[in-house]
Amino acid sequence: MLLDHYNMPERVDALLALGDLSTLQEKLEPDPNLPHSFDYNERQEGVTVAYGRDRGETGTEARVATLADLNDESNWTEYVYVFDENNQWKYFKTGQAENGLHDVHDDLEKEYQQYDMQRPSGYYGFLDDEIVQYLKSKAETNEEHKDTEPSEFDFTDEDVADIEIMCAKHTLWLYEGSGEKLDLSGKKLLNIDFSNKDLCSAVLRDTEFVNCNFDRASLCFADFENAKFNRCSLKHFTAEESNFKDSYFTNCNLEGAYFTHSNFANAGLFNCNTSKTNLTNCCLQHWNCMPCNIDDSDMLNVSYSESEWLGEQESEDDQGMTMGGM
Repeated sequence: MLLDHYNMPERVDALLALGDLSTLQEKLEPDPNLPHSFDYNERQEGVTVAYGRDRGETGTEARVATLADLNDESNWTEYVYVFDENNQWKYFKTGQAENGLHDVHDDLEKEYQQYDMQRPSGYYGFLDDEIVQYLKSKAETNEEHKDTEPSEFDFTDEDVADIEIMCAKHTLWLYEGSGEKLDLSGKKLLNIDFSNKDLCSAVLRDTEFVNCNFDRASLCFADFENAKFNRCSLKHFTAEESNFKDSYFTNCNLEGAYFTHSNFANAGLFNCNTSKTNLTNCCLQHWNCMPCNIDDSDMLNVSYSESEWLGEQESEDDQGMTMGGM
């Protein structure tokens, strides 16, 4: 992050002017026309969150510190980063300043070389074997599709009229017994806006969505098995009792999404925003979620056994039918 986005004195000065930070992102300044605060529901994606500016705290200004202060292991800092007179980022491990400064760029390159790969663009998380495997797979996919033209997609934003007609027919199918059920199985979609649409029970198996918008859309009982979501926004998206088995989400925003009673067996979420995502009573057998923060997600009664979970769903359905027939 520092190497790619804070490598000039002007950028570093602007960073220091914010004082204490909650989270460092690619951008410093939020869009003034949109809310941006410490609250997860009002954070702009990719924008730094500062305790003073965005939370209203006082005493958060940048401070002058001595080397002894920075090297003190009791200050809750694991590494200290220094922007030197040559506009290079250096660092030392707290408590080991006497060993001198290390070069951030060089050591980061060495770390990736241990895994026989180059540092990928836009990834700023930690490394382990699983994440490296994912990053390599993603790099191979990007290489395969680097020359992909929008025309290779079945639907793009240029086809908005066709998409709107299909969605309207689906609404008729849902509520009036006419129209036609939406089935985009196996299709590739680019820049399609599904926000606020009611597409419950749609069939979207093996569908690939790239840079699509599902904000506040409703797709309960939908079939997304083996679907792929790349750079999609699904904020406050609702998909209860839906099938996401073997699906993959990459660089997606799922903030506040509601997935209760859905099947995520063998699914993967990579580098996604999962803040306040609701996964109550979902099946999570063999799912991967990295590096995603699910600390504030609702994981009540999740199951890590698909067979047990399916049995529970059938039992609940039977009970509902019995009660309904009484």
